[in-house]
Amino acid sequence: HLPAEGYVEGPGQSGDADSGHVFTRLSHYPVTLFVSMPLHEFRAAWWRRVQVPFALLLLMSLLGLAMYRYTLRQQLGWAAQRKQADDAVLASEREQRLLVDHLLAGVTVHDARGVVLSANAHACRMLGLRIEQMRGLGATETDWQLLREDGQRMRRADEVASALDA
Repeated sequence: HLPAEGYVEGPGQSGDADSGHVFTRLSHYPVTLFVSMPLHEFRAAWWRRVQVPFALLLLMSLLGLAMYRYTLRQQLGWAAQRKQADDAVLASEREQRLLVDHLLAGVTVHDARGVVLSANAHACRMLGLRIEQMRGLGATETDWQLLREDGQRMRRADEVASALDA
């Protein structure tokens, strides 16, 4: 009923120092091998066996931590640059919107298909429509005509939206 092998800590043969006792029973002989060593020697032998793997593990952990911190700093820097760029774009859009809204000319913004995306207040007054009514209208759904700089009507084929469709 006793184990075939094991390890026990307790007082050594001299009784003064804690020792580690290792035993194993030989299966073919009625003999149990028993070795006793002071614990500090066990620990020293253990440390000699594990100090190189332990040092490598510590080095790899420190290297991994350094790489993690470097990557985190890079990502935070990229996020800050992106936020700056987004803020600059928003500021530019607000400035352009302010300029377009205060022009003394009607301005409508169309997408590539000729659908009205937005218009300034002067364009709404000129056409007698609210921006909500104009948004989504296509160039072919409206009665207005685009004019050239000299005041003549522009042909549909010469309109930028029509040129993009071709």
